[in-house]
Amino acid sequence: MKAHFKRPTVVIPAAAPATAKENGNNILSRHNTSSVPKPSFGWTGCDKSITVLASAKHIHLTKEHLEILFGKGFELTPLKALYGLPMELAKGFIFSSTSTLQIIGSKPGRSLKARVLGPCREYSQVELAYTDALTIGVDAPVRLSGNLQNTGSCTLLGPKGKLVLNGNGHGVIRAQRHFHCFDIHCHWLQVKHEDTLCLKVISPHCNVILENLSVKHELVNLSIEDKTTLLKIIQKSKMIQGIECHLDTDEANACMLHEAIGYEILRKESNGSYKVLATQQLK
Repeated sequence: MKAHFKRPTVVIPAAAPATAKENGNNILSRHNTSSVPKPSFGWTGCDKSITVLASAKHIHLTKEHLEILFGKGFELTPLKALYGLPMELAKGFIFSSTSTLQIIGSKPGRSLKARVLGPCREYSQVELAYTDALTIGVDAPVRLSGNLQNTGSCTLLGPKGKLVLNGNGHGVIRAQRHFHCFDIHCHWLQVKHEDTLCLKVISPHCNVILENLSVKHELVNLSIEDKTTLLKIIQKSKMIQGIECHLDTDEANACMLHEAIGYEILRKESNGSYKVLATQQLK
């Protein structure tokens, strides 16, 4: 008789601490449709595809800190547009630059090289995976991007100077795993900014469910005028943007992302079951 092998399913629970509002139970997906965004321009420039990427260590800087590290008047040079955006749009939103810095923690003689992302932000933030933080001796709590009070501290070393991020307003985090969604994606999934969902990574030998992925509603604060300009750029570039999920390198390795044959976006219900909201099969 031929044996039938059933792929096991491993659940990686919530990594972020629960908030008081959630009464200690952030494993369940936060879901409230009262503020689900209305699509600004339908499916123009978007589709229902799901991409899951491993986000390597990187750095965001304020303009002031950029000039301390690279010199007065220095500007970042775009290397690659991110999130599948056309470069015309990415220059004002998110891009990988040609510039790198050394990150130094508390362990003597150890440092990490990481790329600076642009454009400049209102805060300086270093994003590491857990093993990165251990390597150089940095306490990096799991946080949403921009939540930088009581975070890890480090020293950044650049070609023109060095800078200490003290962990209050500027610091080191492990980014909470998340989905990047546009208006139409949020409307389709019936979620809003900072709701939480789950991701199932399907691979030949093991299925892994990662819980507590935050929804990041992109371009949410744009005015009608800016959204009209954005629509023109999208139409001109023939951009097609699906839902993009970011895991850190540790999480990607844990779920064998490089061997994935499919993904599912899930909502965890109050009874512990999972509801499938979207699926993606990989070739």
